Amino acid sequence: MNKILAMLTAMLMVLAMYVPMAAAQDIPTTAMVSGAGTPPVIECIFVLDDTGDAAHVTPGTQILPNPGSGADEVLTSFWKYVIVSDPNGINDISKVEEYLTKADGVDTPLLTTTEVTDYMKALGILASALAQNVITQAEFDSAEFKLDPVKNNARMFKIENSLDNHDMPGAITVHFKAIDASGGTTFATETFDYLPLKAFETDFGSVDYGTILVGIQQYVAGDDVWAVPGPDGANRNTIKNQGNVEFKISASATDMSNGQTPAQYIHADALSIELLGVHLYDLSSPVVIDAMLQPCTPTQISFDITAPSGTSAGTYNGQITLSIV
Repeated sequence: MNKILAMLTAMLMVLAMYVPMAAAQDIPTTAMVSGAGTPPVIECIFVLDDTGDAAHVTPGTQILPNPGSGADEVLTSFWKYVIVSDPNGINDISKVEEYLTKADGVDTPLLTTTEVTDYMKALGILASALAQNVITQAEFDSAEFKLDPVKNNARMFKIENSLDNHDMPGAITVHFKAIDASGGTTFATETFDYLPLKAFETDFGSVDYGTILVGIQQYVAGDDVWAVPGPDGANRNTIKNQGNVEFKISASATDMSNGQTPAQYIHADALSIELLGVHLYDLSSPVVIDAMLQPCTPTQISFDITAPSGTSAGTYNGQITLSIV
């Protein structure tokens, strides 16, 4: 008897060695929700407010981004609307969700919409959509009829989204998902255009060459740090593409005058500009800097001057003009 017990104990000890031991364990779970009945119907999707085609010649919505400001991103907000009906009655509509696929293929988070419960507000929204040529007259008439509280055939949902001046221009896809009380689900999409924007900003309002010597080049170096003084306390000149596409700029200058009578000048051909490794001399007529300013990227821009022999002492003033090509 003792021999048998000893054998059983040994077997149990061996078996115990194979029991998995862990401080924590992830265990996958699986479930399939089956929607019963007929799912909701997404009647119409549209995006407001159209800011890129004031005449509404181009069908659909075009959104023109707001340019950036300083070192910060700037958002452009817009509203998206969906009209949903349900064969089982509109009270069967449980939830409507939405997300975007941006032009670079990145999806935004899934969000839950809110309902437009006031019929007159809904009509005003539809009228704006019709005026902006993002819905047809037939879609307007159908929605007006179905949203009427007497008919009670559909519900309007809305959600606000934002893109910033870093976001790539192109076609943006709006995804809506309508879910009923039984889990029945319907998906639908609409697209709008996020327009390209060219804009730049500088963190300086003037170029001060300081005290210069005749015949000696005076170089005013910039940096790629926005509006932050250097070790000497001076802010270095920085230019920033505040749009969402790359572009070139051109530069030109007026002659600098000492303001005396008769006036004397340092001519614009004594000035130069340097940007992105390109150094161009003689700004008496516009010159195109053959390098691209990248979106939302602070970039060093530098200037220099060489007063020619014969320039008299005094303070000279003029103007440099930077333009998008």
